[in-house]
Amino acid sequence: MPSAFKLFPADETATGGEFGTSPFGTEPFGGTQAAFKYELPANEVGGDDPEKSYRWAVGESELRRQGKLVGARKWGEWRVWGFVFGELYQPDLEALVQFFRARRFKFLPDTLEEESYIESHWLGDEFWPQSHRGAYYSLAFEIEEM
Repeated sequence: MPSAFKLFPADETATGGEFGTSPFGTEPFGGTQAAFKYELPANEVGGDDPEKSYRWAVGESELRRQGKLVGARKWGEWRVWGFVFGELYQPDLEALVQFFRARRFKFLPDTLEEESYIESHWLGDEFWPQSHRGAYYSLAFEIEEM
């Protein structure tokens, strides 16, 4: 099954604070196209399997003395997915940049089960597709579970 991204509805994520799609956070997460769902192209070599969750990140508070670990307290862990697309058309880029701008969205490992979404965050602060000969672009990015 192809996985998908879906923007959160405005009423679920409206904020006037520091988050949002406008520079000062006056718009809700996900912008105005709340029902928009984008099915991802096939993830290529170098990317993770969207239906699996074998890649994890962990957060710890560490205490070190002269570089030696004395104690560590784990406070959280979360999944990370990498995506590598080598042949994207312009409409694909226009769809993906909406999720980059929204920053927070639903990740659907299986597009048929929308209720089992994973709340996700786009990692990185630069959207930089590489142009190839013809109408193709390549793009690599990562998302993390929130």
